[in-house]
Amino acid sequence: MVGLSCSRGLLQATKYYYTPTKYEESRRRQWIRDCLIQQLSTYYHAYEGLNLVPELWRLIVDELQQCYSVANARSLWAPSRILCSSITTAESIWCGFVEFEGIVYVSSLSNAYSEQAPRLISLHIDYPSEYLLVVENHLGITKLLLASSRESLAVDNTPGLWWRTIRFGSGELTIDVESDGIKLRRLTSGQQGSTAWDIPEPSQVRFHSFINDSHRPVPARMASFKCNNPATNGYSLLWASGLVLFHAHTAGEDMSFYQSAPYACWLYMPTDHDEIIIEVWQRKAWATRDRAVATNKGRIFVGGAYLKQRSLQPFVLVERLSRETSRIFFEDSTDSIGTLAFASDAPRAENLTFIYPQPSRNRVYVTTEDFFFSSHRLEGLAEIIPLIIKDRAGVSGMLLLFSDGHRESVGQVRLDSLDPSVAVGDAHSWFLAFGRMDGKYPYVTALGTTRSEVERDSDLVLQLFHDGTLEWIWSHRQCLVIYEGQKSLETV
Repeated sequence: MVGLSCSRGLLQATKYYYTPTKYEESRRRQWIRDCLIQQLSTYYHAYEGLNLVPELWRLIVDELQQCYSVANARSLWAPSRILCSSITTAESIWCGFVEFEGIVYVSSLSNAYSEQAPRLISLHIDYPSEYLLVVENHLGITKLLLASSRESLAVDNTPGLWWRTIRFGSGELTIDVESDGIKLRRLTSGQQGSTAWDIPEPSQVRFHSFINDSHRPVPARMASFKCNNPATNGYSLLWASGLVLFHAHTAGEDMSFYQSAPYACWLYMPTDHDEIIIEVWQRKAWATRDRAVATNKGRIFVGGAYLKQRSLQPFVLVERLSRETSRIFFEDSTDSIGTLAFASDAPRAENLTFIYPQPSRNRVYVTTEDFFFSSHRLEGLAEIIPLIIKDRAGVSGMLLLFSDGHRESVGQVRLDSLDPSVAVGDAHSWFLAFGRMDGKYPYVTALGTTRSEVERDSDLVLQLFHDGTLEWIWSHRQCLVIYEGQKSLETV
């Protein structure tokens, strides 16, 4: 019978630091299934003469996965290895490894050779300019690397893996070691290693918090995305009661990341050929945390909610970018992003004002839910790709394609929900129809080049032409469209 102390120990050893990726959850289930099928089929064939088809084995093991995962963890867990110890860089460092649920973890770290720590990773010599790089996932430390320079490592980010950095320096350093009885959980040395990064931490980092709080704790994890990569064709921002995620799009990418937050709001900024981000701006506030960018082609994109307060904090320039590919770091948090970071010198202080589009006068009640705003001129519009999100009503947004190759977006645009494009370039005008969801919330019901094809079951139809400005104010359940003095159904 498993005792109470053992149960608590196993819970700590299998406790997640944070939510693993969908891929990791799928990999783990498949690993448990494969192990069970292999062991059960081997045993029953050898001792019972029982042969079952693979489909039956899969049905059986699906009922046993939880039991097997507990038994596997129990077989590896040792109470004697639950400890918080320390090692010194003044002596040789030895380590051991263990395989747990299909992944190899570091199981021990010591200044002395033992059966549990048989591998030498550093000799007793000085390290005036070397670093210990610690790689971890949601369960513990998976790898230790020595490097003379963090920038010398050509490492791209891997979802679910995080890096911590401990600088050896020229003197003796004490490293604190935390084990959960199966594997190592954490290595720290003072404040070093307190923040995990999705790539090795750059040697030069400056943080920009969204709040003016000198006592704010350092972020637990800093994720990043590549900016101005030649392969990038757009950027998305996830908003769930605040900024949560930034994403850089590339051709042929896996779209499964949208499923991480299917009911949140996605803001999309396409980029044209040879278009790069040249400025990053930030607006500090407790709740209204906005980030905005400007491109070399005059595009302005505000990643944040539409607000009507007159006393909003101004945007402040926090980064200037060149054509070289760089990374923008942001706090990884399910709550909201509280900090941005950049691996560069701060931009020169100038008396600059960030000017961005504002909507026409309207009666949208922004205090009831988060609304977003975008607007674009329609000269040269050739095609429109409507966005129909599964399990949502009507058209959530539109991707606008212009005759010169330029692209814009209005409303919520998710690239996994593109409908067939509608050619409007040769049409005299085009139409948007509107209705009310649940009798309350207005939304776009249809898009077409003739009134007759959109007006069925609609409460209102707007006619639009190839000039003027289209304004789109939207939330997760309703929208207001304004065009040259015309307005769609009012929001509530």
